[in-house]
Amino acid sequence: MRRKSRRTLVSAAVAGVLVITAYGCLTREQDDSRAVTAIPAEPAPSETTTAALLAAGCSDPGLLTFLDGVQEHAATGTLDPDVAALDWHTGLLQAASGTSPEVRERVDAATRTVEAYLATETGTATARAHGRAIARAAVKVVEACGLEADYDITVPKKAKPRRSPTPEAERSSERPAADPRFGSCAAANRAGHGPYYRGADVEYGWYEDRDGDGTVCER
Repeated sequence: MRRKSRRTLVSAAVAGVLVITAYGCLTREQDDSRAVTAIPAEPAPSETTTAALLAAGCSDPGLLTFLDGVQEHAATGTLDPDVAALDWHTGLLQAASGTSPEVRERVDAATRTVEAYLATETGTATARAHGRAIARAAVKVVEACGLEADYDITVPKKAKPRRSPTPEAERSSERPAADPRFGSCAAANRAGHGPYYRGADVEYGWYEDRDGDGTVCER
């Protein structure tokens, strides 16, 4: 009887150990299953937007300096003559290498308009025309970067000649004459003329607007 009791106790103990071991394995499997099926939290919208801007290069300080400056001066109706165009040019050159292809194309175009402005005598009609071209280029950069909520850049309009109380003949002589007409925009540019804008310059109708952006003979 004693041997049988001992065997019974041993069997019960072994069975208990097996039950505890099996329970532990089941618990670990459930924990592993939960770890595998866990779904990572989605980033907040602001984090997604910031990441997109960084990837496109639209958060570059030099690029933002250009956009800030253009918006400030364009709001006054002119970019001439006291603008930090040289700083804009430096900032655009620094930003270009880190932008996406689409944004890079717009940044390069903006750089060319600033270069044309810097090569022109300030205070002249040509300088003001280049100033309008800079504002238009800045708007395109804003659109490419998706920064419409942050920037509202106004393209300055071409100033209309003031009427004078002098006789008609004298007034006619004082009106600014149109630029000479050339066979192509390239020829006009070589002579120092252009760009011309739809609805603002009579010279616009002389040349073909191939990209349909309302500007011909860009330099």
